[in-house]
Amino acid sequence: MIQTKPSVPGTPAMRFTLAALAVAMLLPLHAHTLFDFTGDAPQDGWRTNMWGKRDDGTTGSAEIALVAGPNGGKAVQATITDSPGCSIISPEIPGGEWRQKDYGAVEVTYRGDGVSGGVSFYLSGPSGTGKAQARSQFGLSLGKAEWQTLILTPTPPKKGTPELQLNATTSLYFGCRNTLSFAIASIRLLTNDDLRKIEEAKPPEQRAWEAAVRPSLKRLPGFKYVPDTPGLPRILIMGDSISIHYTHLVRAQLEGKANVHRIPTNGGPTDRGLANLDKWLKPGNWAVIYFNFGLHDSKYQGWDRKTGKRFSDTQTYGKNLEQLVTRLKETGTKLVWATTTPIPEGAKTHEVGDSIPYNSVANAIMEKHGVPISDLYSHVKPDLAAHIRPQNIHFSTSGSEFLARKVARDILAQLQ
Repeated sequence: MIQTKPSVPGTPAMRFTLAALAVAMLLPLHAHTLFDFTGDAPQDGWRTNMWGKRDDGTTGSAEIALVAGPNGGKAVQATITDSPGCSIISPEIPGGEWRQKDYGAVEVTYRGDGVSGGVSFYLSGPSGTGKAQARSQFGLSLGKAEWQTLILTPTPPKKGTPELQLNATTSLYFGCRNTLSFAIASIRLLTNDDLRKIEEAKPPEQRAWEAAVRPSLKRLPGFKYVPDTPGLPRILIMGDSISIHYTHLVRAQLEGKANVHRIPTNGGPTDRGLANLDKWLKPGNWAVIYFNFGLHDSKYQGWDRKTGKRFSDTQTYGKNLEQLVTRLKETGTKLVWATTTPIPEGAKTHEVGDSIPYNSVANAIMEKHGVPISDLYSHVKPDLAAHIRPQNIHFSTSGSEFLARKVARDILAQLQ
């Protein structure tokens, strides 16, 4: 069965690496290892619970297996096939002196499948009052098929569910939907003192970036702190969640050719852009700014068509965008405008075709100012269903990769 190794206070776990945290030295931490996978039969300790039904009434399948992990170690891998819903559940976590410490975060060493979007996992245990089971929620992006170590702070659970004190953890589980695969090599709890040491070891630029990014966004690879490679031009991506999900993919496309950065948040509607533009442009020295606004302006307030009120009508959108472009041109930086991507059938936030009038307004402004247009709308529209999530304005991982390849080409054209 999978064994749980007790941690020794004052010593770091064997599989902890600070490479993903951009810290050069190994720090003496007081973390507690909940799981590292050293046994030979993980199915003896871990189990699956199929809780979703397909249209034909079947549940799909799930498999747990022990696989090779990083640095010569082992990992437990879960593969869920054609299941609308499945939980991967851990064995019970034993108690000990570790429960006397205060923990502030969870460190996970894991690998995604390079295809799936993400998976949620939860630490569970008794609440302080004992009236209900408490839990802390975390999220992992699975779009990268490489081993990585992340430090995650809990996301508050849904209203009505008590939030777990991490030292009260008795089990954990992963909530999975549809087809995906992921592997976990280590899960540890970090004390608040550990977090302080890690924070102090980071360079000032990293601390400033991470302080600017909301905790709920830090798990997304587009918001990872990336130091500049000297001698390469600096690119700034400015946009909403569509750009958030292709930022790291563009970065990979332009590796060795450019330093690709983004604004530290969701760009939102044009009025948010006007209010934050000066802050977003720092520290400057951009070779190219690749930008878009549109989905949030055309979106119905309350994320629901039933409200009948958009964030901006086309007239307000055009007025705001004109001001944004004027201010961006004053920087002297090369600009590239990205058209707003299409709206699929069934999206709750928009009407089908909403992007068209907003793109028409935007394209006229760009032509007036001589700003090159990266036409993502026309790029993805002919085969939209193959790239976008059903009834959703957002794209699958492969869809984001499809967009990223064009974004990278259009940025590279300006650099040349």
